[in-house]
Amino acid sequence: MTANYDLPGVVEKRVRFFDGQFLQDQDFVDEQNYHLDRERRPLRLLHVAGIAEGLAVAASAAQPNTVTVAPGTAIDSDGRQLALAQAATVDLPAARLNDKQGIEVYISYGESAEDQQTEAGSSDFTRWLERPQFTAIAPDEAAYAGEYPPVLLARLALDSAGRVTVDDTVRSYSGLRLPGPGAGAPALRSTATGQADLDSALTIDGDLTFAAAPATISGAGRLHITGEELLYLLNKSGVVIGKEWGGTGSLTVEGDLQANGAASVHQNLAVAGRIGIGTTAPQTTLHVSGGKGQFDGQQQIIFTDTDTTNNLKLQLWSKYGLGINPSTLFYAADGTHSWRDAGGINERMALTTAAGGGLTVKGTGASTFAGTVGIGTTTPKSDLQIGDFGQQQNRYLTFKVDGSNKYSSGLRLWTWTENYGYSIEYDERVATGNGLHIRTHNEAVAGQKNVFAASDGTSRVFVGWNGYVGIGTTNPSALLTVNGDLTFAATSASTIRGAGRLHIAGEELLYLLNKGGVIVGQEWGGNGNLRVEGTFSQASDARLKTRIRRLESALDKLAGIRGVSYLQRNAAGADDASGGKPAIGVIAQEVEAVFPELVSTIEGNPYKGVHYGGLTAVLLEAVKELKAALDPLLERVGALEAHA
Repeated sequence: MTANYDLPGVVEKRVRFFDGQFLQDQDFVDEQNYHLDRERRPLRLLHVAGIAEGLAVAASAAQPNTVTVAPGTAIDSDGRQLALAQAATVDLPAARLNDKQGIEVYISYGESAEDQQTEAGSSDFTRWLERPQFTAIAPDEAAYAGEYPPVLLARLALDSAGRVTVDDTVRSYSGLRLPGPGAGAPALRSTATGQADLDSALTIDGDLTFAAAPATISGAGRLHITGEELLYLLNKSGVVIGKEWGGTGSLTVEGDLQANGAASVHQNLAVAGRIGIGTTAPQTTLHVSGGKGQFDGQQQIIFTDTDTTNNLKLQLWSKYGLGINPSTLFYAADGTHSWRDAGGINERMALTTAAGGGLTVKGTGASTFAGTVGIGTTTPKSDLQIGDFGQQQNRYLTFKVDGSNKYSSGLRLWTWTENYGYSIEYDERVATGNGLHIRTHNEAVAGQKNVFAASDGTSRVFVGWNGYVGIGTTNPSALLTVNGDLTFAATSASTIRGAGRLHIAGEELLYLLNKGGVIVGQEWGGNGNLRVEGTFSQASDARLKTRIRRLESALDKLAGIRGVSYLQRNAAGADDASGGKPAIGVIAQEVEAVFPELVSTIEGNPYKGVHYGGLTAVLLEAVKELKAALDPLLERVGALEAHA
């Protein structure tokens, strides 16, 4: 009776094997069907159909009426894996598809019985070949009606000569299905532009952070942000209501507007109610709390005199007062401008008005400047500029503190809030770490949101008096000591050089973690050799292997591989890179012809390499085959000698 290969909708029974059991082909088919059901069920229920990797569609002007699909994997809506092992060419018949737009190329599941048995027994096929099928359908043709559900790879346009233009923006990518109580499970997948797409509402119980700069939340209609409490816009640089995308930049507040910090308006400010400065309960149109200025009703202070010939507009005394000229509002004093305390007795700041005068600040509080400050220049280009180009003199910014190993000096660079940022300091307060530090400061105060402690911070880079530099340590033991990982961000190549030996020392194992492998090369005059003075081993545990099969015909295949001696050549083509000493080995191309799995090329290197360790397994099986062939001959020779 012929076995039934049809896969039921649900496979409930799993084959139970026992000693002495009589097995038929249907038992093995049922075993495969159980595993196929359990494999496809999660792919169907927890994933959405689409491309999982690869399967890029490309066209060439030199090959009209064809496209090439790169190797890759997709998942169809039934949970089948569509794995394409090698690039495939899809024909686009000229008579049917030339001069048409919107031609859709699909990939779908395909299977066929292969490898007919040639040994004794039945002549049926021994393997199922699972190779995807490709279908190209023009818009004016009938919709896809294949046996298995398809996945869309691309949309094509062909001109009258069969030249193909590929539109891969319609590619359908696989993703995750999120089961829930509703009939339709939400799906999360990538789009053709690289963005993540979630086809349902999203609820976040926690913080939402956008790592891209800038990031955008957009909506076709109104965007509602709701909550039971206050809405906080926590941005280090402030909040701007802008006009970049065609908006007006206006802000309309239908209730009260309260600013606990600084607020700036670059255009008009219209207030229908009251404005309070220093108070959240203004009693008048403009109410300044803690000051002397208060304007009630419609009172105004207006200067209507248009004379701008350096006349004082507000004169306090002869030669003293407030005036205006065509571009400057000025304060005049014959001798010294003096700023004093509330009683007018103690001077806090003085500015002498003579040509050689200067500014003296006597108060011990903070002094602030809203604009740029220039020392030795009248045109500063930054917040603080000392000197200018063309001035032939040395300039220094000097910090002086008392000695006795008690103090530190330097620069502190805060952003967003107090005690949050970086500092550059010379610190001599401790014996270990006496030197120059670059520190970070972000020690949060427990129980207080966005409040950070005024502390010494954490030293990230340290330079000692001996010139030793420490990264992540304040006690470097060499010119450069790094406490942590060291990453080279160059995308092409990075180099660590030394005139003598290069020692990489550690108390544990040395890991060379590189996705593309590790090459001991000859680029800079080396011989490319790798010497291991201990044991060299590769992981070969049976628990790390699957689909284990014994090698067959190893002896016959070895006949096509030569063992050769040779002189090494370097990558530039120069002979005798090993100093004239011959080496012994095999030719990678000959090995590749019979054992391609033993030959590889590392990314970025066009030359082939041989996995010599793998040849051991080939030689082992070849010796076994040779022994199997020699044993009968030896028995015959023994028998002949016994009867001689």
